[in-house]
Amino acid sequence: MQIFYSNDIFPDDCCTLCIGYFDGVHKGHRFLLDNLIRIAKENNLKSAIVTFRTHPREIIEPDFNIRLLSTFDEKTDRLSSLDIDYCFVLDFNPELQSLSSSQFMSNILSEKLNTKILLIGYDHRFGSDKDKSFDDYKSYGKEIGIDVINSDCYSPDGINISSSSIRRALLKGEVKTANEMLGVFYNIRGRVVKGNMIGRTIGFPTANLLPDSKNKVIPLTGVYSVIVDLDNKRYPGMLNIGHRPTVTDTGNMTIEVHLIGFNGNLYDKSLNIEFIDFIRDEKKFSSLHDLQQQLQFDQQKSLEILKKEGFDF
Repeated sequence: MQIFYSNDIFPDDCCTLCIGYFDGVHKGHRFLLDNLIRIAKENNLKSAIVTFRTHPREIIEPDFNIRLLSTFDEKTDRLSSLDIDYCFVLDFNPELQSLSSSQFMSNILSEKLNTKILLIGYDHRFGSDKDKSFDDYKSYGKEIGIDVINSDCYSPDGINISSSSIRRALLKGEVKTANEMLGVFYNIRGRVVKGNMIGRTIGFPTANLLPDSKNKVIPLTGVYSVIVDLDNKRYPGMLNIGHRPTVTDTGNMTIEVHLIGFNGNLYDKSLNIEFIDFIRDEKKFSSLHDLQQQLQFDQQKSLEILKKEGFDF
């Protein structure tokens, strides 16, 4: 997949195109993009997508605390694994925001990107006039030589898969449900920062993770079974999101991960965490000894979950 940015010279090829932010590149997106690729090949056209580096809502509502499933780099990496020819990354700025749907189709899709077929997600709307319907897009397209096609909804077992539904699942701690809709394990990347090192005193040293992205969704507080990528090696792990009520009363939320079987210094290392399943809620224990016993149980539970999922360590 070739990626073009706003200041690049765009290719002259005629294309079949669809528009979206594609947060998470989940199964619903892949269903749409598989259709895009098929239609492009059937019509001897290039397949192309239009997306954005910054989520449009960050521009439209600057005070909104956006939470995302993927960073821009993660999104483009996942899109690149598909058989798409071109990815056009546009700057969602006030000028672009002001364009009506007909202006966007004419000025951008037709004149700049040479679009011949526009595939629209079943519930997708674009342009400053959000009240316009698929029939309006179809009519605009007919005037400028773009055939507009509406995609079916992808809803296996009657479940509507969307970025919003995946975010809601993560915020409930339902990581297995989120993973099933994503088609991959939900992940958070980050750097290890110094903590209070209490974990090592009870045999469970943990790494305090500072996420690389401030916008990534942080799942519900609790303990999770995870896989940790470190220096091109994978480790089983258990991770706690919460306020560490047994050892501190600051109320600050932390993300702490214990790498099972790892011995060494993790400070300032970069980790990629994949969430596999929820183990339990965070709770306050009466003593460090009780916490230690629970962590032993959590570790065994995490390994059982990972083995059931097919991981072999």
